[in-house]
Amino acid sequence: MCLGKAGSERICGEATLCFNQSGTGFKGSIQTQDQSMYIITGTKSRRRMQGNETTGDYMVETEQGLPIFFDIRVVDCDIGEEYNLKRVQGRTGEFCTFDCLCCSFTPEHVYRGQKADMMSQQLLGHALEGSHSNVSTGLITITCNPTTNNAHWVL
Repeated sequence: MCLGKAGSERICGEATLCFNQSGTGFKGSIQTQDQSMYIITGTKSRRRMQGNETTGDYMVETEQGLPIFFDIRVVDCDIGEEYNLKRVQGRTGEFCTFDCLCCSFTPEHVYRGQKADMMSQQLLGHALEGSHSNVSTGLITITCNPTTNNAHWVL
């Protein structure tokens, strides 16, 4: 259950997401068809589950991976708007995915080993160096409202 509401802003493009080895966090970028760039980061949600979410079909472990909830932050590199999504449903494992009202991502390609290290270093520099990350690429769609409009850039 995503705590955000689907909003009026729609970000749709090619995402490159560098996941840590455990699949509980990621950093990456999104490039839209009009060449707009976004930075995206996600961490395992620290919010406690409400009610009895663990009994739903979603929370059952399958060959598709373990269920997880991510808190996601997206920043528009052109105008500085920031978007925050809380408790986005996802799965970790062989293929890390998101699937909820506000965000969907299913990888088209997953890279591991040296190729993943090379891609994450190109994208993030040394941020994930030595973390044995994996890199997923594919289409992402995010629908939400900005939480920060035209943020001031500090250089």
